[in-house]
Amino acid sequence: MKKILFLLVCLPLFSFAANDPGNSNSGKQLIKITSDTLKGKFDQIQITYDPLNRVVRICQTTSSLSKSTTENKVQTATNILRTQDFEYAGNNLQPALRKRALYRFDSAHGRDVITDCQVQYFKYKDGKRVGDSIFNSYSLEIFYKDGEKVGDTILHNETANTISDISHTSKYSISAKEISREHSEGRFRSAPIVFKDHLTYELNLINADYELHQYNNDEFGYYFKFPKYDHANNPLKNMNIAPYISSEIFDFMGTDLDVEGIGPTCLPINYLGWSYLNVNNPISYTKNGSDGRTRNECVLKNDVSIAYVYNKLNLPQRATVTVKTINLRNPDQAHNVEGIEKRHFNFTYN
Repeated sequence: MKKILFLLVCLPLFSFAANDPGNSNSGKQLIKITSDTLKGKFDQIQITYDPLNRVVRICQTTSSLSKSTTENKVQTATNILRTQDFEYAGNNLQPALRKRALYRFDSAHGRDVITDCQVQYFKYKDGKRVGDSIFNSYSLEIFYKDGEKVGDTILHNETANTISDISHTSKYSISAKEISREHSEGRFRSAPIVFKDHLTYELNLINADYELHQYNNDEFGYYFKFPKYDHANNPLKNMNIAPYISSEIFDFMGTDLDVEGIGPTCLPINYLGWSYLNVNNPISYTKNGSDGRTRNECVLKNDVSIAYVYNKLNLPQRATVTVKTINLRNPDQAHNVEGIEKRHFNFTYN
């Protein structure tokens, strides 16, 4: 996966598998978002800070619950899905680099293994992020024999500094109303793949477009509209990294929110998310996609509604999310996820 959207959140009444019973949510730093348990699984995003209150890690995990065969106890097996690690120069609040990784569970060895990794160096001008230096990417290559998958090789290092056929460049444009990013990935003398992010905002995000342009100039991606916000505080905005990665969406990618098995693949990947730059929290938004194979807008869209319970600091403590999938050709027929009309998320602060 060459582009990993890690902006906060899909942030992540009332059964939480990993609830902290003694948590009063009385602080200001967001440290954990936990989903409710669905089909024996729950997801969690954990945020780790250093002594200077700087974010050093964002980690998404998924946990499965099962009953012990020998004892009448519930067992929890937790696996890492994604990580972001931030590093700093001296006492600077702006991150110098970020390492991002995707994981999967290797059943043969009984552990989580990295399948893709990127090292990203940030560039700044006048205190604003204006671009990224070259990425060093690593990917776990699949080994095939006679056309059959045999296993995984070691991580293959594609270091752009030493391999002339691989290049990564990006640039940012930031104004009072818009943030745009264009990232170009060139490899093996092919036409570049170009990722484009474009956000428009006032106090809060209004529109967000995340587009991918491939070799044949086809274009597809995710498109968000945010028509309504609350008047409470967005906990993401308190994080030191927020001003420097505000072109991204913080998300629970992979959390089961959308209808499965219906419609074209152009329906956006199911995740709940919003921007670090928001002053408030979205209470509704829509997301849609376009299909690079047909150049047409996706026939399906998602309408997402979020209801919050707030703590004394006017920060979200719990969120109830409802997703409706609408066929644009038959807009009067809205479908909810079968048996999952709502998902719940719990926020923990320090």
